[in-house]
Amino acid sequence: MKSTIFNTIFEFSRLAMLSLALTFDASAYAQKQVEKKVESQPRLVLAINEGASGGLAATDIVFRYEEFKQVLEKALRVPLTLAAVRNAKELRQSVSTGAYALVMSRPADVLAEAVRDHG
Repeated sequence: MKSTIFNTIFEFSRLAMLSLALTFDASAYAQKQVEKKVESQPRLVLAINEGASGGLAATDIVFRYEEFKQVLEKALRVPLTLAAVRNAKELRQSVSTGAYALVMSRPADVLAEAVRDHG
């Protein structure tokens, strides 16, 4: 007798949860899709390289230069994305392909090579 009551309660609970899941899932599809806002201006990428002596994690670099990024955005009137580049070889390759619009590096040898080689 107890197992029959337990099975009935279990079946009822399972059907109730399935009904609720279908109800919430169907209501999610019924909502209007929010149109994605298209940016009027493209974002520029500001690459920061602290060099080998920096020893900072990428998140530390991003936090350190956040205020500088805001000043640049205000001056340029263009939104910026900050990228912390920790490897000098990767920075050289990215500069040669034009992956970054702005680069700030210590030491400046990578930047001097970029000016010499790419104008």
